[in-house]
Amino acid sequence: MNPEYKQFEEQAFFSTVRIERPASKEMGTGFLVEVPSCLEGKKHVFLVSNKHVLGGQDKETRITFHLADKEGNPELGNPFRINLKEFTKGYYESDEDDIDLAMLNVSNLVDVAKHHSKKDVYYKSLGLEIFSDYTEPNFLPNNKIVFVGYPNDRFDTKNFLPIMRSGIVASIPKINFENKPYLLVDAQVFQGSSGSPVFTIIDNKWKLIGVVFQAMVRNQKIQIVEAAQQAVTQDMLGIGLVVKSTALLDLINKTKEKLDKQNCPDASARDTTKPKSKNN
Repeated sequence: MNPEYKQFEEQAFFSTVRIERPASKEMGTGFLVEVPSCLEGKKHVFLVSNKHVLGGQDKETRITFHLADKEGNPELGNPFRINLKEFTKGYYESDEDDIDLAMLNVSNLVDVAKHHSKKDVYYKSLGLEIFSDYTEPNFLPNNKIVFVGYPNDRFDTKNFLPIMRSGIVASIPKINFENKPYLLVDAQVFQGSSGSPVFTIIDNKWKLIGVVFQAMVRNQKIQIVEAAQQAVTQDMLGIGLVVKSTALLDLINKTKEKLDKQNCPDASARDTTKPKSKNN
């Protein structure tokens, strides 16, 4: 790996991808999570985002990655686009209406890239060990957070890299905001940030604490809207809603259980997705 990109803050840029619908000019953000498979030496790679970003796959939707050079480093400025229809058999979403989370199984991403481009695709993925379980004593309001994505479709168009933004935790993490598995953040969450991973440092370690799904706006009255790209102008309040990482872990655990039953029907039931989700 290129030594320039060893730090977590840098690798986060390569675990995040742009999701776009060319016809409607809507766009959002997704990120990659790696999960152990029941098959020895195998793994599942999920593209995580929101239902309102990944759903409705009857529409043309594309995701963009970097290709890798011969040394295995990213070819900056050489994006590789894949239509989501390549992965339509692996779509999963939360069965709860108020949990705006969805995933796409892109475990065959490398094979798809080689088929179309004759090259490897370069990406980084987050492991489950980085997920916060919301029981950490030092996870508190006013903790600094960062999130990576494509706010208002702004990004580095030459190197095709997203933007990292920052803010603070604006609600008590151990208390569900509005009695739902949500966390409030005081940050400039603009339309286009839907699906952005949100991180904070807890006990000197980076932790994934959730996924952006809504931004608060002001019109004649304060409203909450999806943080996807829309052809409207609104006064953003700089406040965002995040689905907690515990809710994402629940979806991952349920999805992995389904996949293990399909791939290893004779194997004894065993859970390799650690840590376990808490009821937050």
